[in-house]
Amino acid sequence: MKYTSFNWIIVAFTAIWLASTSEANTRITGQDLQDIIKQRAELAGIDLEAMIAAEKVFYPCETELNITPKNDSWKTVEVLCPLPYPWKLNIRTVINAPEQVTEPEISKPTSVKAEAEAQKPKAEAEAQKPKKRTPYSYIVLA
Repeated sequence: MKYTSFNWIIVAFTAIWLASTSEANTRITGQDLQDIIKQRAELAGIDLEAMIAAEKVFYPCETELNITPKNDSWKTVEVLCPLPYPWKLNIRTVINAPEQVTEPEISKPTSVKAEAEAQKPKAEAEAQKPKKRTPYSYIVLA
């Protein structure tokens, strides 16, 4: 009698273990989410990185993940899985700014008259600036 209940316990634990290992292969990791979010954002023309630990593990999703920007901004992304276990995540992202292209400098005028004309707006702008005051140090006694 004791051995029969022990056998049932062993069978139950084995069944649970097999079910969990078969589902573990289809689970979504944080690295998977980072890659999926990056791909979806690139389709929208935005370069970003999801801030989520790569080793995190989430329930599997039988359908395609629904990834949308939260509040019309890609700073936060909403990840939604409807089946088999509905879940939703809000994940912060870091948007990578595009590289700034510097404009080429305008070539300097060659004639003396053109140079004087180019200096004229600068002189007028400097005349309109308020003059700096000399700072004074003082002590107030009560």
